[in-house]
Amino acid sequence: MQVRRITGYKRIGWLVSKTAPAPGSSPNIDRRKIEARLAAAVAEVQRLRKQLGNPDNA
Repeated sequence: MQVRRITGYKRIGWLVSKTAPAPGSSPNIDRRKIEARLAAAVAEVQRLRKQLGNPDNA
């Protein structure tokens, strides 16, 4: 077995090439998506409460 001590280093560059960041999306589109997900979640909660027999909480 051959063992060597590291006495220095030299940077040779990036291991992978840099990629451009993904373009940002419009905040209005994100807000609409979030509002749609929220509405779906509220509908799901109401459906589950009705299924449990708690119509007063719906």
